[in-house]
Amino acid sequence: MLLQPGHAEFLPGQKRMLAPAPYIELSNTEVSTGSLINFITGQKDINTPEAVELLNSYCDRIKRLGVNEDLPFSSAGSFYRDEDQNLHFKTVSLPVSYFPDVVAERVIHPDVAHTILVGDTETNSTAMTELLNTGEEKKRYPWWIAAIGLGVIAAIALFIYFTHHEHHGLFGNIKPVKASQSSETYQTPDK
Repeated sequence: MLLQPGHAEFLPGQKRMLAPAPYIELSNTEVSTGSLINFITGQKDINTPEAVELLNSYCDRIKRLGVNEDLPFSSAGSFYRDEDQNLHFKTVSLPVSYFPDVVAERVIHPDVAHTILVGDTETNSTAMTELLNTGEEKKRYPWWIAAIGLGVIAAIALFIYFTHHEHHGLFGNIKPVKASQSSETYQTPDK
């Protein structure tokens, strides 16, 4: 078994950084049991042969584990076998208060030059600001000024149109048209 340090995790939507939580990982490599036996003798206050017997007994119980059976290992977690008879170790989750998350906000200092990559050229933010600033700032007129101007022009045009033309109806000129007598273009037979 190896104690692994874990990895911190960044949650960009919440702007939080989760602390790395350590976990225990099983290893297939063989290691010397001398330090483990010395640890057991010190903790249990027993002699070496008794510590070896305790360790062998615990290892035998691990080997005899059935599917979905688990064997606790102190307060660190428990050993268990999955459906494929593979041995795993399930680490006890540690209290969240031991690993608090922190606020993760990007800090940008506007007065400090930052190295940036533009295409394949590396430059800094001061040089890019000077390059992009031409000094000319175009004054932008609000859109409502143009709308008012067009409205005034339309009102003047309508006023001129209605004052210089005779209108008898709501839509256009509805003066009656007088029919004139047309000349005969054909001859009628005599009777």
